[in-house]
Amino acid sequence: MPHKRLKKLVQTHKGFSYTQSNARSIIPKIEETRYILSISQVHAHCVCETWLDDSIPNSEINIPGYTIKD
Repeated sequence: MPHKRLKKLVQTHKGFSYTQSNARSIIPKIEETRYILSISQVHAHCVCETWLDDSIPNSEINIPGYTIKD
């Protein structure tokens, strides 16, 4: 991984890598999140986001290569 910060963000268990975050409003952070996931290539990214509601379409928070589950 090219960034030291990413090493702290990515966790690995038996070959499965993942990150997790408490977004506190992911909309303004979505481009940074997309970038981090594109260079880290983790298997899963878990987001705790209580500020999202049905007025925001999944297409606005879509991250290529990942599936949104709610």
